[in-house]
Amino acid sequence: MRAEKTIFDQILEGLAETHRIDFKESCPWNVQTFVKDFLAFSNVEEGGYIVIGVKETGNVNNPFIAEGITIEHMATYNYDIMKDQIAPYADPHVNFTLIINQWNGKDFLFIKIEEFDDIPIICIRNNQNGDVHEGSIYFRSQKGRPNSKNVSSSYDLRDILERASYKFSQRRSKYEQSRVVEPMDLDKEKFDKERGLL
Repeated sequence: MRAEKTIFDQILEGLAETHRIDFKESCPWNVQTFVKDFLAFSNVEEGGYIVIGVKETGNVNNPFIAEGITIEHMATYNYDIMKDQIAPYADPHVNFTLIINQWNGKDFLFIKIEEFDDIPIICIRNNQNGDVHEGSIYFRSQKGRPNSKNVSSSYDLRDILERASYKFSQRRSKYEQSRVVEPMDLDKEKFDKERGLL
């Protein structure tokens, strides 16, 4: 019996970057290199994946090759350290998980970055590379070549704001449905109604 293909297997078989998938060749963790991608994916609907172990070839017909991540590089990806190093750049915080997936006998590291919970993630600190700036909102647009960049179009900004607005209305609706009316509230409503009749 053949096991079902996971989302990770499908990504590695397809080998195509999208607004939700970014490939990086085997490399050690470096917050300066990754922070823009973390911020950008957190503002994408349903978040996205950074896949470590896929090299860009420069060949138009075969743009990527799945080489895997080295043991030495894999050892540098420590969740707690990564979380601590990303936190000073993001408001609110970025949620992510690390998943190791074996494919064709090679290890690949998937960093799954979640979409923001309530409000868009805003950068609150410049990075040393000079490509991340305080006060910016980063995003991965579906238009053009997939890459992490500062929001620069009304279309992308509207997408982010509409999702934030929807999340707010959902939260408010749940709050109102769960609100318990206390007996004192009922008495006050009755009193106000009767006072109105007078």
